[in-house]
Amino acid sequence: MDGSEPFADCLCPRCKTASLGWASGIAPPEDETVDRAIVCRACQAAYDVVHGVPFLGVYGEANFLGLLEIASGAGTYGGMDPRFFDARPELLDLLDEYHLSARRDELLRKQTTPVPSWFSNRYSEYVPFRALTADLELRGRKVLDVGAGLGFDSQILVRAGANVTCFDSCPPLFRIGRRAVAHARWVGGLTPLLPFVDQSFDVVVANAA
Repeated sequence: MDGSEPFADCLCPRCKTASLGWASGIAPPEDETVDRAIVCRACQAAYDVVHGVPFLGVYGEANFLGLLEIASGAGTYGGMDPRFFDARPELLDLLDEYHLSARRDELLRKQTTPVPSWFSNRYSEYVPFRALTADLELRGRKVLDVGAGLGFDSQILVRAGANVTCFDSCPPLFRIGRRAVAHARWVGGLTPLLPFVDQSFDVVVANAA
């Protein structure tokens, strides 16, 4: 997160105006969790920064299932070492090579580092995502990835040259994802309300979310 105010296209979830800014005038330190770090100049509502990600969300009864997901994510991903995320560029390189190879088993055997146990699952997601985005011109376009999670799809979009905003509701996931896809902008919040000004993006992606 840089020292600017990356909120020009963001809405306050409470008053629905584009009036957000840093409460102190500057961004909190990288990776910090800071309460009430963001303020709406229109209605004075305040929002937190969680793991270095602005969290523009307001919880209500409709978000009960989302809270369960966050709680389960804390157990599953809370202690995960961010160095071992599955959006690493080298793993996407391997998926690209595997997809084009006529000798896939031999390719995997030659890997100098162990192939992750979930490689086949990621490949089953990689193929349809590649097919769906194959005819899209993404270079230079503004893309919103809803439910970005660990950043797997986001990394593919970044590598295609898109200017990617990653949106997710689960802090344990985006704590890892934002390190995996550091060249994207990360914003936390809750669906169905996306805290962005209408027509802020050229393409919106929501895969497995």
